[in-house]
Amino acid sequence: MLTLAVLGAGASALFQGAIPDAAPASAVTPAPPGSVTAALASPVTPVPPGSVRAIITLPSTTVRGGSSLPATITVENDSGKPFHILGCGSVFSVLLVGEGHRPSPSWPLCAQDIIIPAGVSTYPVTVAAAYQECSMDGGNGMPACERDGSMAPLPAGRYQATTVSVSPDLPVPARVPVTVTPR
Repeated sequence: MLTLAVLGAGASALFQGAIPDAAPASAVTPAPPGSVTAALASPVTPVPPGSVRAIITLPSTTVRGGSSLPATITVENDSGKPFHILGCGSVFSVLLVGEGHRPSPSWPLCAQDIIIPAGVSTYPVTVAAAYQECSMDGGNGMPACERDGSMAPLPAGRYQATTVSVSPDLPVPARVPVTVTPR
């Protein structure tokens, strides 16, 4: 059984995690008073060590600031059976991490049963060469948004395409060097 905090009608939230170097949480924080306890329809299945690997495929290791690359994460589950993880939305996110730029992944806050099938499965992801947040005036330590309101481009330089998973139990691919060029 897992205790989940339920948000009021019309409310939404995002979970902001840490990039892979961070230590995973060792315990579930109890839900605040007044929350609802729910039994999950499917239990979490431990990922058998050494039976699952993940690979990232990028069409290029160079991207222009402000643009993005489509990529694919391929998961090879050689355990012979599917396994279950808890998450919400996409299974993977790929962030460009560089000197002075360490973004945090964000996922919608919910607990869905995600099944990783036996065999090979693929997950599309986007690698964005832009900041994840901005402000119209560049205040609050954020870069200024573009005139059209879009996110500001990352500065030219060398980054690492760093994959994070919605679950600490799911292996992620090794980091891949990516060069961001000026717009």
